[in-house]
Amino acid sequence: MSKNLREVIKKKQKAYKEWKMGGISKESYLNEVRTCRDKVRKAKGHVELNLAKGIKTNSKRFYSHINKKQKKKEEVGPLNSEDGVEVKDNLGLAQYLNKYFASVFNEANEELRDNGRITNGNEDMEIDITTSEVEAKLEQLNGTKLGAPDNLHPRILKELAHEIASLLARIFNESVNSAVVPFDWRIANIVPIFKKGKKSDPVNYRPISLISVVCKVLEKILKEKVVKDTEVNGNWDKIQHGFTKGR
Repeated sequence: MSKNLREVIKKKQKAYKEWKMGGISKESYLNEVRTCRDKVRKAKGHVELNLAKGIKTNSKRFYSHINKKQKKKEEVGPLNSEDGVEVKDNLGLAQYLNKYFASVFNEANEELRDNGRITNGNEDMEIDITTSEVEAKLEQLNGTKLGAPDNLHPRILKELAHEIASLLARIFNESVNSAVVPFDWRIANIVPIFKKGKKSDPVNYRPISLISVVCKVLEKILKEKVVKDTEVNGNWDKIQHGFTKGR
């Protein structure tokens, strides 16, 4: 790491402390973050380019760098069932983890469903999703992310944002107004991620859901509309910090 790059990183860290103390604005801090990120990326690119150019003279250094970049996939299991039986096959692992995740979800949400404290919110709030809103969100998609069970890859949606925005806006409005979520949007690929502890205990895995990208676009639009409506009507609690800007 060069001296110049170290100074840029220190400058970003200093800007973060000043922003937290109220010495500078958030925008000033974000500018330092962007500057630091760009210079780090350029430095990494320069190093990798030199490694590629020198592969004939120093191949060991090149492949050492490649091996460091490769991520080893964490294996699941084998798991021990409640009866003490060891589960090893892929189908058995999937079924056992699915059963466990479903049981945890149901127990955690039982009180929320039955406590009777859920309200209807602002019943007068009108939701109207426009074509421009949908197109803007589609253009912001990360085309390198994984696809979903509906086989609509983010890159395809991003590239065809202008062409499909109008149709998706109609589907979104119909879904919101009818309070019906399309079946394909409710399907998710669940990936178990190991946390810590014994790999044989299902408690030590957490589920990651890969859901429809189209559904996530709708969620983002609705979230922004709900937050905006809450801000306009002054319904924020004074101790509310999550999902709020400037707090």
